[in-house]
Amino acid sequence: MLCSSMHGDAALYQAVNGRKENALKSLGLARATFDPSRDDGPNYLAWSEDLLTLFEGRTLYFNGDTKTAYEIMTRVIDPNTFEPKMAWFTKDTKPQALNFLTQASLKLPQKDMQLSIKLSKAGLQSTIETRSEQRYDEVRASLDIMEAIWIGEHHIAQLRPLMQYWR
Repeated sequence: MLCSSMHGDAALYQAVNGRKENALKSLGLARATFDPSRDDGPNYLAWSEDLLTLFEGRTLYFNGDTKTAYEIMTRVIDPNTFEPKMAWFTKDTKPQALNFLTQASLKLPQKDMQLSIKLSKAGLQSTIETRSEQRYDEVRASLDIMEAIWIGEHHIAQLRPLMQYWR
């Protein structure tokens, strides 16, 4: 598991930094070394099928393949019901999955404002429940993007007051 998670992390950061081919190679190694039957990683290692799949989606997202990224992320969580689709799904994965799915929806060629709003609201609710600073920043970034895409749209403007910080 440790090897797989290291390759998954490398893939994501290579994609973020524009190293597309290296990212895809690392992603392949992350999948090849993933073995859910082995639990040889340290107890603080959070790596499972759902996280690996999210990393695959995120890597493709940053590589510019948004449509495939969105499709991959829908293997982790249903974009209509927000229910997990994987047995390994953890409570901390839900806001991450919803926020990543929201971001990917905003880069699809055919944008669906209602879907993006629905995903964003679900991501925010899940983020508030887990009180994650990182996930809160993701929701805020998605809202900023939605405001830029749909300038002056009343439905988007109604989201800003929902951004309740828990401190």
